[in-house]
This record gives sequence, C-alpha cells and structure tokens, in this order.
Amino acid sequence: MTQLWQALEAYAKSAVYPFHMPGHKGGRLGAFSHMMQQDITEIAGFDNLHSPQGILLEAQKRCASVFGAEESFFLINGSTAGILAAMMACCGEREEIILSRNCHRSVYSGLVFSGARPAYILPEMLKGKEFFGSITQKQVQNAVEMHPHARAVLLTSPTYEGITSDIESIAAFLHEKNMLLIVDEAHGAHMKFHPFFPKTALEQGADIVIQSLHKTLPSPTQTAVLHIQGKRVDRAKIKQALSMIQTSSPSYLFLSAMDACCHWLERQCQRDFECYVEKLQWFYERTKNLEQIAVLQKAGFDRDRGKIVLELPKKNMTAMEMNDMLRKQFAIEMEMASLSYSIAMTSPADSKEGFLVLAKALEKIDKQLCEAKKTVFLEDMVQEPSPVIKTTPREAYFAPKKEILFLESENHVCAEFIIPYPPGAPLLAPGEVITKEKIQKSILLQKAGICFVGCQDTALKTIAVLAERQ
Repeated sequence: MTQLWQALEAYAKSAVYPFHMPGHKGGRLGAFSHMMQQDITEIAGFDNLHSPQGILLEAQKRCASVFGAEESFFLINGSTAGILAAMMACCGEREEIILSRNCHRSVYSGLVFSGARPAYILPEMLKGKEFFGSITQKQVQNAVEMHPHARAVLLTSPTYEGITSDIESIAAFLHEKNMLLIVDEAHGAHMKFHPFFPKTALEQGADIVIQSLHKTLPSPTQTAVLHIQGKRVDRAKIKQALSMIQTSSPSYLFLSAMDACCHWLERQCQRDFECYVEKLQWFYERTKNLEQIAVLQKAGFDRDRGKIVLELPKKNMTAMEMNDMLRKQFAIEMEMASLSYSIAMTSPADSKEGFLVLAKALEKIDKQLCEAKKTVFLEDMVQEPSPVIKTTPREAYFAPKKEILFLESENHVCAEFIIPYPPGAPLLAPGEVITKEKIQKSILLQKAGICFVGCQDTALKTIAVLAERQ
C-alpha cells in the first residue's frame, strides 16, 4: 500500500491523543468511526496540500508519472476546482477565452470568477442524434481568426457521451499561435491505460488537463487531478488559484484514496483493464442485434466506448422511461438519461455479471418496445446559432436584476443559468440574449422530466434578467 496510507494507518493505531481537528477525534464520536480514524488535519509529518514539501509532494509526483504529466495536483473539490483554477490562471477581466459551447457548468462559473469574455465554438451536430459531436481543428482555427487576442481555448474531450476531439492537431495549431489549450477530460481518466480507448489529451499535447478520478477509476466521489505540461502555463498562477479555490482543510481520506488509485494504476491495473475491455467487447457484441434500442458504436469519430450510449431512434419511448423500467424491473441504475438516449457509465470495477444483467434487461425491453406507442419527442437537433452575448457572465452576475415570466422573457438578457442536468451544459448563461428557440426547448425538456439547475426557479415559471435592457 502507499506511503500516505501507511502513515495514516500508523497514526490511527498510535497512542497519540488528537488535540487537533476534526471534531470527531479519530472516530471517537459520530458515524463511520473506523474510517474516521484516518481522517486528520495538517499535523506534523503529514505535509500540507497548499504547500507540499514531503509526503503529499511525493504522492503528486507519482501521480504525474502515472498519467504522463510534468506536474500534477490533487483536487479534493472535484474537476470543478481544476477548471476554475485553470481559467483564473489563464484569463483575467474581459480577456477572451474560446470555449466549446457544450462545456460543463463549472466552465461558466469560471467565467464569473475570472471575468473573462467567452467566444463560443459550436460542436459539430450528429445527424439524427440529440447530442453534440467533436470540435474540429478547422473550427478552432476559425475561432482564433475571429478572436486573435484570446488567451486560451478550453474544450471538453471526451464528452459525457464519450466523443473525443482531435486534440493533437488542435494543440499543434494553438501552440503555433502561442496559445494555451485547456482540456476538460473529467470523463477520460481511464483512457491512458488500454489502447481500446482514445489517446488522452496529455498524450496529444494539451497544456492543462483536468481529470476526475472518481468517474471511471476506483476513487471516491470528489477526487480529481489537474495535470500540466509545457512552458506556456504559468504554474505559479495555477498554484495560487488552486489555493484560493480549494478548501484549506483538505480531506486526507480523499488524498490517500487518490494516492492509492495512482498506486493501483502504476503497479496492478493491467490485468484489470484487460478484463474490463473484454467485458465491454462482449457487451457490444451481445447487444448489436437489438431492434428498437441502438447501442452506439464508432460512427465517424473517435469515442470512449467505456460510455455505453443507448439510443431510441424509433422514438416510441423516452430514454427516461427506459431508465425507469431498468430501475424498477431489473434493479439497474443508469448514469443519466435525456429524451432519446441513456448512458451506462462503466469502469474496470464492473463485473461480468453486471454487464450480463444489463444485456438481458435490454433484450427484454427491446421486445416490449416493438408494441409501444410513439411518445412526445424532440425533433432531430439542428445546429443552433451562436449565443448573442451582451455582457460577460461576471458583469451579468453582479448587475441589477429583476424577475419576469419565463414565457415572456424573449429578447431580454439572461441573468442566471438555465442548465439541463445532467449533462450540465447550459442552454442559457448570464449575459446572453434569451431567444424564442431557447424558451421552447427549455419548456419541452421540462415537460419531458429533465431537471434544471443554476436558476432560482427550477420550475421555470420565472427567470432573472438584467433590470435594464441592453
């Protein structure tokens, strides 16, 4: 086991009395008493995450070595912390940053924190599908030509659905322009460890890469890492931003778990990944002949097939209804569902039995769908125009606001987020003009049962807009 875990275990078993935080005093009071024995604060011998000199510094160096980075930082506030820190370190007030429009909500929070002005790239639309595709090198080139003073480009790859962009060619182009490439690779921490998966953003030359260990690797919720490579990144600013964004009381349980995950990746994961890929290949072969449910394979783009995407192309049931059947009839809890597709999130920890249960359940549902009636559904997605930005998200966040009826908000400037969740990419962000199309799509998603976050009235009866029309 790792040095950090061994040190925590030894301290837990020692006779030292803890006149220090946290207040459960080594599990003497409260829930999870055994686990809390290793829950400590920054005491002698255990280093400090905000200024690592010893055991945590060595743990982060091991992490960098495992993932192929020059320097890595543990994040105990999830990938969100890494994205916020990266944006704050790279962009300041009213400086431009180029973003893919399907970025996670944390990127938009980063605009509020940093004061940066967004310029959006709209991902390619996938014909007949409800979700976006890749960002191309040509799209990035066009965006840079239109916004030559932009400080950085931030892309999501892979997406929630596993779709990756050509990071290698994008990075090469941006580096010729002396621009930074930040990649939100929260869903791709596993990809380096088997050729079945796409290459990672680090392998393809990105400058800053943020990964969630907890999404696809054996590590607790909230654990993530930020990786850096190359000379373009201001590392002092990254460290300063991380210190501001992350809690001053980091969990040693999380830190130890991340170190243990890296230890497993370094020394023990090869066989587990071989078995994992075999199970995925078996599942895709088993389900390739379903008639009503389409299991997404490769389709003209590189994709992380660890994300099992189930589509309902004949539109006789919503994916939310299918997920409900999987939950109630087969005791299977899926990762997420939108209207026309559902996602099963997999990892090396999944068992053959789990894949078999899902395959059999889909076969049974597939037969039932042959007789199902067509349900209310979105039409095929079309390429939406780029948002009309009247002010930066930060300016809109702090500006005077008023509440009006959502159905009467067309042409007003939005003052809050309208975010279908999951996956978490906003339909509307502060500072953008509200359009008729956005109102209609929001209402349709709401009627279908999609939840919204980022807005005070999640029922969407009212919306906050800027008090003065722009």
